[in-house]
Amino acid sequence: MAITRTAMVDDDGSGKTGTIINNAWKTELYGQIDALIGPPVAFTVTDASGAGLTFSGPSGYVRIGNIVSISINITFPATANASLARLGGLPYFSLNAGGLYTIYGIQRVYHIQGNSNSMIVFHATTGAQLTNADLSGQTVALGGTYQTA
Repeated sequence: MAITRTAMVDDDGSGKTGTIINNAWKTELYGQIDALIGPPVAFTVTDASGAGLTFSGPSGYVRIGNIVSISINITFPATANASLARLGGLPYFSLNAGGLYTIYGIQRVYHIQGNSNSMIVFHATTGAQLTNADLSGQTVALGGTYQTA
């Protein structure tokens, strides 16, 4: 029985029905998947409130096509600043406003303001926007997904 070989499959030569995926092909496929999805990439959250705050803690994102998933775990510095709490430095501009998400551990919500100046805006569960003083000293762990161009 003749064995037909292609770049994608390699017959095991047994004459039985079925094929085994060539290891080189699998390596190429996994390489392409990793290039598309990739591991999380770190980014730096910035203060978009105008107060000049500096945050500590890790932030990361993964982009798949035009969908960006972010993970932020930062601590707000101790402050009495009354400016509205806003985070900038998102890895990509948001195409549209994102949804509302609950911040883990505290009864707050946020949304991603979409436009060329994308930022995260914080709200109390009543809908009132929060100030930097409201989040003073608190650790904010949040995750969300938004669409980019």
